[in-house]
Amino acid sequence: MARGMMDSKQKGMAMLTALLVVAIASALATSLWYGTALDMARMHNIQQAYQAKHLSQGLMLWASDVLKKDYEESDLPWDNNNDNWLQGIKQIPADGTIMSGGLVGLSDCFNVNNLWRNGEVSENHYQYFKRLLNLLSVDVAVAEQAIDWIDADQISRPQGAEDFAYLASSPSYQTGSQAFWHESQLKLLQAVTPEIYDVIHPYVCVLPAQSRVTKMNINTLPPIMIRALNPSISEALALSVYQDGSASFSQLNAFYEHSEMSIITSRAGVKEQLTDLLSVQTRYIQAEAEVLMESSVHDSYILLRRGGDGAAVALQRAQSPFRLLDAVE
Repeated sequence: MARGMMDSKQKGMAMLTALLVVAIASALATSLWYGTALDMARMHNIQQAYQAKHLSQGLMLWASDVLKKDYEESDLPWDNNNDNWLQGIKQIPADGTIMSGGLVGLSDCFNVNNLWRNGEVSENHYQYFKRLLNLLSVDVAVAEQAIDWIDADQISRPQGAEDFAYLASSPSYQTGSQAFWHESQLKLLQAVTPEIYDVIHPYVCVLPAQSRVTKMNINTLPPIMIRALNPSISEALALSVYQDGSASFSQLNAFYEHSEMSIITSRAGVKEQLTDLLSVQTRYIQAEAEVLMESSVHDSYILLRRGGDGAAVALQRAQSPFRLLDAVE
């Protein structure tokens, strides 16, 4: 009887051992399957991203061709809100994907990097920005602190803020001591609350800093930005220039001679100041490419700079917009 019990125990141990072996083998097989599936999914995603990147680059070639053709077909190179290149392309099938692309001009905003020019404050742009802030009912401290953010010294301007003002924050940080690289950095300024940022960000942008300033396109500026050009420009005149978003001045002189503008621009120095701020061309453009594959969407953005012949070159690439656009009334 004792022998039978021993045999039963041995059989039980053998069965338990077999079950453990099966369990371990199942766990290993599951782990192997999961790892393989994960690797396959990862490879699939990489392949999709690679394909999307190349398709996006193809869309950017389309963008450059469209922009160049736009200027080639015009005796005077100028841009407005009705240009054909703003229409984009929608849902084009290609290699099992659906592609869309669009272009957005970035000359309907004030480039805050223009506040600092050749190592000093650009007085013309500074005064313009202050007028714009006043029209928006925003404290001009925003302009002062933007300059302090860019300059290399630690001497605060009136209503400005240098490192010491931000080191006391939690978490602490310092001024950039260089040009802004994205408009969202304005949120870091002491004077810019979330509410103030919501007010100003449709009218400001950040474009690459350079010795030559970027200019705003008079054909695409909203009325409030037109009013900020000169204290003598009334709301009625700004609306007359804006033409419900269809302004189409092919040369700045046509704008200077428009209605009451001729009186304003006849004053000493006004044309020079406006010419420093304005153009009739859109030089900086945000290009967006969207590639839909199976159930995934791949978005990419490129900041383009347009040359004198209309063709564009890529300056920066990103997976998020360079400028978050809101509807501007």
